[in-house]
Amino acid sequence: MGGYNNSMSGVRPTSKVMAAPSRLSRITIIRETQTLRKTAALGAVDPLRESEGSINQKAKEVGEPTDGLAYKDMKDSYYYSSTIIYYALIIVGSCLIPSVDEIFEFVGVICVNCLAFMFPSTFYLTAVKRYHKNNSALLNPSVTKRNKCLEATAYFQIAFGIVVFCAGMFNNIHGLIDTSKGEH
Repeated sequence: MGGYNNSMSGVRPTSKVMAAPSRLSRITIIRETQTLRKTAALGAVDPLRESEGSINQKAKEVGEPTDGLAYKDMKDSYYYSSTIIYYALIIVGSCLIPSVDEIFEFVGVICVNCLAFMFPSTFYLTAVKRYHKNNSALLNPSVTKRNKCLEATAYFQIAFGIVVFCAGMFNNIHGLIDTSKGEH
């Protein structure tokens, strides 16, 4: 079934399994790319964006594997508007915030709370809800009951993280507003 077909155009595999890319296949890819560029340069419809929808949706329709990039599933209007809004926020923030120290304080509050309180407890609660009935996913298969004490601790940790986050944000905002420190 496998084997090779020797023809004038070169040696090509005859089976459905793809062989390693040869020089000939690279030349074919280059020619197709040049044809696509010429078509786009002539003002014809862009062959890569000939209809509405995303690249991942088109790949799913054809049955090809998708690359899993979320921005390729978004509508173009959502993608470009969110990018412009994000860029505008960065520009306004860089004009209004007097120094980088304030940015690091806000980023520090967010990251520390997420890493210390929010992520571990959220991951634990998600794992308990998803795998508490699956004995093969547990380290000790004889334990099938949920540990209510650990779940309560996880909820407490989330609540405590929210309180610490609010206190840290209040402190940072108060530091920006209060001019008696002499830094600003």
